[in-house]
Amino acid sequence: HCKRRFGHPIPKSSEDPRWLEYVAWYRSCYDEFFAKTAREVHKAKPDITIAFNWEWGVRRPCDPPPFISRISADLIPTGTVASSLTHYSAGTGYPHDYMCGRFLHGLGDWNNSTRETILYTASATIANGASFYLIDRQLPDGTLQERAYTMMKDVFGFVQQRRAVLAGAAHVPEVAVLHSQDHLMGDRLQFFPDPAARKERAEPFEGASRMFMHHARHYTAISTATLERRKGDYRVIIVPETEYLNDTTMDALEQYVKNGGALLVTQSPNEAGVSTRLLALAGVKHEGVSPLNYLYFEVTGGEPLSANGKWSLVKPAGDAHEIVRAIMPLKAGKGGAKFGHGKAPADAYEGYAAVIERTVGKGRVIYVALPAFGEYWRNQNPYVADLLFSLIDRLLPTPVVKVSTRAQVEMVALRKGDDLVVNLVNHSGRERLLGYWYPLTEYMPLIRDIGVALRVDGIEPRVRLEPSGGPVACTIRDGYAHLVVPELEFMQSIVAEKYFA
Repeated sequence: HCKRRFGHPIPKSSEDPRWLEYVAWYRSCYDEFFAKTAREVHKAKPDITIAFNWEWGVRRPCDPPPFISRISADLIPTGTVASSLTHYSAGTGYPHDYMCGRFLHGLGDWNNSTRETILYTASATIANGASFYLIDRQLPDGTLQERAYTMMKDVFGFVQQRRAVLAGAAHVPEVAVLHSQDHLMGDRLQFFPDPAARKERAEPFEGASRMFMHHARHYTAISTATLERRKGDYRVIIVPETEYLNDTTMDALEQYVKNGGALLVTQSPNEAGVSTRLLALAGVKHEGVSPLNYLYFEVTGGEPLSANGKWSLVKPAGDAHEIVRAIMPLKAGKGGAKFGHGKAPADAYEGYAAVIERTVGKGRVIYVALPAFGEYWRNQNPYVADLLFSLIDRLLPTPVVKVSTRAQVEMVALRKGDDLVVNLVNHSGRERLLGYWYPLTEYMPLIRDIGVALRVDGIEPRVRLEPSGGPVACTIRDGYAHLVVPELEFMQSIVAEKYFA
C-alpha cells in the first residue's frame, strides 16, 4: 500500500536519492490524517476538544492544523520531563496537559509508584499551567486496587487545592528559548530514521530546560512560528545552538533586535550551524572550529574556567566588542588534547573571544562561541550555567521575579487576570532510575527560607502564599518587593494580587 501510494520503492536510508521526497510524503500522510480527522470531528460536534498525543509539542514544534484545541503529551512519571514538555506547550497558547502512569514500571506491573514521584510530577505540570492526568489499568472486574484510589485521593487532592489559583493562568512572556523544527529535523531529516541523531539534535533544548529548571529562572520555549507572531512580547530571546535557520526566522530575529529586543546566541559545534546572517547580526568574524573538544573562558579576578565542546574561533567585527576572552590550553601533547591523563591547563589568550556583544538598532545581541546548552546537557558544568546566567542578567537586569536559593528549584511566573502567580517547584529530591528507565523519588527534602523578589514600582503589593492563603510581609528596596517563603516541599505558590492592574 505504501509503495503504491508513494509510487516508488521505499528508501532504506537518508543516502537514497529519493529520501527527502519520501520523508516529505511520509510526513504529509500524517498531516493529512490529523487535519482531516480534526475537521470532520469538529464538523460533527463543534464543542468537543480535539488533541493528538505528542503532536505539535517538543518533538514537533510547529503549528497544529485548524480545530485542534489542546496540546497533549504523556510519558514517564518525573517532574524533570513534565517541566521540559510543559514549558514548551505553555508557549503555544493552547490549553495543555501531561499524563503519566501511577505504576512503578509504567503499565507493566501492579505496584504503585511512590506518592513522592507522582506529587513531584504533578507539581512540575500544574506549575506551568497544564492539566495533570494519570493513566491506569483496571482489574478484571473494572475496578482499581484500593491503594490506587488512596494515592489518587492524595495527589488529586493536592492538585485540587491549587486549582482555583492556577486554572486559566498563562506564562508571563519574558525570556523565550527558541525550539526550532528545522533544527530538530536536520539537513537530511535524520529525525525519522536515527534515534541517536534525534537525541543529539534535541540536546541544546534539553540543556536549556535543565539549566533554567534547576536555577529558579523563568522561561518559555517557543517555536519559530510563535517567534514570528509574538517576538515583541519577549524581553530576551535565546537561540541555543540552532542550525538551519530559514530566511523568515532570520528576518524575524533581525527585526526583533532592531526594535529593541535582546538576543542571546550560542554557537553550534559544527559547520552546519554557522549561519552567516546570524553571525553578521551578532558582529562575529568566524575563523573556524577549534580541533580540541574544550577551551577556557576568562573570569574577572579569577582563574580561567574550562568548558567542553567544539568551540568556534571567533573575533568581533565592525562595531561589536569582546566581553569575555577565550583562553587557549597549554600546547601540550597533541596540541593540548593530551596532558598526562587529562586536559591541558589554561595557558594564553590568542585573540579569540568566548563572548561577543553588539548593539543593533535599539537592541543588543550577545554571541557565545561554545555550544553551551548542549554541553550542559551532556556535562552539567555549574560554571557554564554561571556564565550563561550572567549574560542573561546583562540583557535583562530587571526580571519580573528573582529567587535566591542554592537548592534545585524551578520558578515559573504566571499571569491570571491581573494577578501575578509565582510557582516554586522542588527538584532537589534524589531520582533513581529503575532499570535505567523509570525514575523513582522516595524522599523530597524540605527547602527552607527561600528569598523571592518581585519587581515593583515603589508600591508594596498585596502578597499571599497558596494554598494556605496566608499573607506575606514584604520589604521594598532597589525596585523590588522582597519576601521569604518559609518552606518548600513539593510546590509553593506566591500570589501578588492586582500586580498587572
